[in-house]
Amino acid sequence: MLQQRMDKLESLVRDGERRSRMNNIDIKGVPVTQSENLFQIFAKLGDHIKCTIPKENINYVARIPMRHDKVNKTIIVSVHNRYQKEDFVAAAKNFTIIPTDLKLPGVNRIFINDHLTLEDKLLLNKAKTLAKEKYFEFTWVKGCKIYARKSPTSHVITIKSEADLKKLV
Repeated sequence: MLQQRMDKLESLVRDGERRSRMNNIDIKGVPVTQSENLFQIFAKLGDHIKCTIPKENINYVARIPMRHDKVNKTIIVSVHNRYQKEDFVAAAKNFTIIPTDLKLPGVNRIFINDHLTLEDKLLLNKAKTLAKEKYFEFTWVKGCKIYARKSPTSHVITIKSEADLKKLV
C-alpha cells in the first residue's frame, strides 16, 4: 500500500513538472555570443519561421546549461499562451534552421522543441528506439506529452511512463 501511495505521489510530481513546462520552448544550437540579446534572437527565429510571438507575450527567456555541454547553453523561452508555443514549435518543424539564418556564426542546426523534463527526454529516447524496433511510423511530442502511432490509421498511444512502453510491443 505504501508503494502504491509513493507511485501516486511521484506521478503527481511528474505531472506538475510537465504542467510547469507546458508554455516553454526549448531552443538548442544557438551559439553563445558576447552581449547577446535573447529577445532579439527569439524574434529573429520567429521572423525566420514566419511565426512571431510579441515580446509582451513572453514571460521570460534565459539560457540554461545542457547536461553534457556546459558551453553551449539551451535557450528556454516561456510564453504566456500555450497555443502560441504550440504554433511556434509546429512552425519551426517546417524549417531547417542554422545560425547564419539569424546572422550568427556557426553551421550546426538549431532545434526548437517542447521543454521536456530530463525524465521525459529519457522516456522519449526509449520510446523512439522501441517504436523503431516495432516498426511504428510515428513518434512525436506535443504539449509536453509523448505519442506514438503504428500507422496513419492506427490509434494514438500516449506514453507517460516506462509502463506505457509496453503498449508499443
